[in-house]
Amino acid sequence: MEEIREMFKQLQADVNDTKNSLREMESNITKNVNNNINEMVGNLQVKIQTLETENELQERRLDTIERTQRQRNLVMFGVEEKERGYSDLVNKILNILNDEMNVNCTLLEIQALRRIGRKGDKIRPIVISFTTLGRKIDVQKNWKSLQNTRYSIAEDYPPKVLEIRKTLYEQARTEKVKGNKVLIKYDKLIILQPNPEESRTQATRNTKRALSQTPPQTNPNNKTKERNGATQAQKKNKISSYWAHPTAQTAHSVHSAEDGNKRTGAGLQKQQQQ
Repeated sequence: MEEIREMFKQLQADVNDTKNSLREMESNITKNVNNNINEMVGNLQVKIQTLETENELQERRLDTIERTQRQRNLVMFGVEEKERGYSDLVNKILNILNDEMNVNCTLLEIQALRRIGRKGDKIRPIVISFTTLGRKIDVQKNWKSLQNTRYSIAEDYPPKVLEIRKTLYEQARTEKVKGNKVLIKYDKLIILQPNPEESRTQATRNTKRALSQTPPQTNPNNKTKERNGATQAQKKNKISSYWAHPTAQTAHSVHSAEDGNKRTGAGLQKQQQQ
């Protein structure tokens, strides 16, 4: 009986050891799996970040290529769609450039022409590709010559840049309301700093306007009161006017001497009358 009990105790101890071993194995397996998963996730995050960086670089390169391709382009609006073919459209554009804009442009200086979008009720604009950037700049400089006509020209921006510029126009309006000078350059809004000389001039004008006062109206019945008030004002500002304007002291002493002479003369007249 005792042997059976001993065997049962030994068997129970073996089962407990097996359970502990299984728990340790499970814990080790879980740790290894978690470490492997963390390592895999970390590697995937690094790869994703690398791919995102490469994707941004590719987008910048594509944007640069597209901007370079559109650099010699201009978009012309208002040209009616009555051309019978490509050569007829080229002749129309050349007539507008030479006659309306006074630009000496030849057929060899136009690389390609195409209308934007599908044909419909509205007049589609035309993209003009010049062979040289200089000729495009010459045409762009004479945009004012089209002000009194039905034609107009603009830069050839990519669709993504056009969407950005729409939002920038709204921001530019708000900045103009605040009194700031703004400039939209490609896909960026530039707030120009005010000229310091203009700011000083404006501040000086505002100060002069604030200091300017309407001259007091004279009343013939109160000449004596005005003279006494003027004399008191001069006495009050005698020291400050001396240091601010030295010539003012001389003028003040002259006026004081004249007042003294007048008073002396008045006293002599009274004595003679008595």
